[in-house]
Amino acid sequence: MKTHKIITLNWRNGQEQQLEVNTTAIQKPYCDLADLDQTETFSLLKIGHSQLITQIDGHGIKDSLLLAFDESNSYVGVTYIHSDQDGNFGVLAQGSSFLFCKRGTLEDPSQLMSYNE
Repeated sequence: MKTHKIITLNWRNGQEQQLEVNTTAIQKPYCDLADLDQTETFSLLKIGHSQLITQIDGHGIKDSLLLAFDESNSYVGVTYIHSDQDGNFGVLAQGSSFLFCKRGTLEDPSQLMSYNE
């Protein structure tokens, strides 16, 4: 199920940034990023399964970021995804939610602290 909503990113410098995101509930421990609406600037993936790890298929995805958040929506890390070769490209990711976006759409992900819904 996909919905649109506004989330607020909280940065280390105290600034807040509101984003319109396309939210997708992931009920299985597998997600193919190619299935997301590529016209959306930001996609928030909310994990609904009970597994510790989610397998993310990034085949065909170029110059993008996958930011991971824990159960309290605190930022835990980022993965750069650039699949420009034939063949499989996957990431095993741990998180309760993920923000998927093109590289360059956020200032400096290393300065992110959390997000609020």
